Amino acid sequence: MLALDPQVLDDAAGRIATVAASLTCLDVASPLVSVGDAMSGSATAEACRWVATELDAAVDAWADGLVDLVEVARLVARDLAATDDDVAGAFRAGAS
Repeated sequence: MLALDPQVLDDAAGRIATVAASLTCLDVASPLVSVGDAMSGSATAEACRWVATELDAAVDAWADGLVDLVEVARLVARDLAATDDDVAGAFRAGAS
């Protein structure tokens, strides 16, 4: 009955979760830390270290939020499938 196959949504959510998990493995801080190390003692060096730390934390937080969103999509897909089955069963029961 549904126009959207809940399994398709669940599969897509799984692929997105895999990509989001790989984002947390990216080393986004090291390049900026290296720049900061090259300018030791300067305000720019400190700024590079601060930005590196914040950027790393932001990527991790974004990836975690994406994983949470994907879990919600999976729950919606399961609920859609269950509701669709219930409604289809009610129609079949009413027809007999």
